Amino acid sequence: MQVLGCLFMILFAGFFLLLSLGFSVLDGILRLLGFSRRRPTARDEKNSTPTTDSKSKTFFNDKEGEYIDFEEV
Repeated sequence: MQVLGCLFMILFAGFFLLLSLGFSVLDGILRLLGFSRRRPTARDEKNSTPTTDSKSKTFFNDKEGEYIDFEEV
């Protein structure tokens, strides 16, 4: 019984290995043909965010209630 379980796990892992390898090859072919999706990089995200003043940022909306600061005694 343990031999069948090990064989099943090896086949299961091999299936996912072949599946991921197939998708990698397909992605490479599509990239060569010019059909790839461009993933945004950190530089793109940094340039696309508008610069705002830190004073204009609010953490709570008016509808969320009142914020009460507390002091530890």
